[in-house]
Amino acid sequence: DAGPSSRRVRVIYIIGAGRSGSTVLDTVLGNHPDVVSVGELGNLPRSGWTDGEYCACGERADVCGFWTTVRETWQQLVPSASVGSYLGLRDRCERFGWRGWLAAIGPRARHAEYIDQTRWLLEAIALVSGRRTIVDSSKNPLRAMWLAEIPEIDLRLVHLVRDSRAVAWSRKKALSRDVAAGVGQALASRPAWKSVAYWTVVNLLSSRLRRRHGRGGVLVRYEDFVSDPATSLMRIGEACDLDCRELADRVLAGEAFPVGHTVAGNRLRMAGRVTLEADWDWVSMLPPRDRRLCWALSGWLLKQYDYPRQVRAA
Repeated sequence: DAGPSSRRVRVIYIIGAGRSGSTVLDTVLGNHPDVVSVGELGNLPRSGWTDGEYCACGERADVCGFWTTVRETWQQLVPSASVGSYLGLRDRCERFGWRGWLAAIGPRARHAEYIDQTRWLLEAIALVSGRRTIVDSSKNPLRAMWLAEIPEIDLRLVHLVRDSRAVAWSRKKALSRDVAAGVGQALASRPAWKSVAYWTVVNLLSSRLRRRHGRGGVLVRYEDFVSDPATSLMRIGEACDLDCRELADRVLAGEAFPVGHTVAGNRLRMAGRVTLEADWDWVSMLPPRDRRLCWALSGWLLKQYDYPRQVRAA
């Protein structure tokens, strides 16, 4: 049996607020020949292995050949691991609430089992895919903090930020549960103030973690990625020690990228292929009252990311 490689697994972790284009970025990076993208890996234990939501390949994740082999390999590497116990560990450490924060500031020794099993899950993915660079678009800052505790991986952080007004508009749209279409749970419409509060907290934490990570972290604005993808990909490549020139050429040529085996994330992953397209709907669709509220609450941080108060579609 093949054993773990002596070369560390590199994890390109996309961090930031949801509805910021992470699924598209994940997919594009996953088409690099040395990279495998896995979507929101933090949601795999529940969405994939417990609830049986669909992998982007079209199979339910609990019977998908790729994820079944990953699970078997992981449990060979850690015989004491089980999906149920790991899900409990993940919920305790990663859930974005008081339990997650208590775990994050508590003694690391208490969470050694979670850290160890996460390390071996990443190793299992690398062994099964044959690629030792993994893109994880879970976005959760708490998960990034725990990944940074694993010395056996080479962690790189891509902080993806999008205008808070665009995120507020996206989160205002309710979605009905449609597992086959990639919507595992019904999503209620959220008011703009709640979305902006979420956006602000997550991006402040993400900025702090990215700065602490030094040259292994990079800030990328969604708007720059869709308008000038080549420059954004080259910056990501520099931070992640990845040659992205071929990827940049393919994006500029308008190529549709196959999604691969991603679990959780934006429902567009179920289309099988993704083309990079700018989404400026919020500029004309977000009500003026919500636009003013978003700026009043988050304008101070938007300005730090070089977003103007008045925006027109590109």
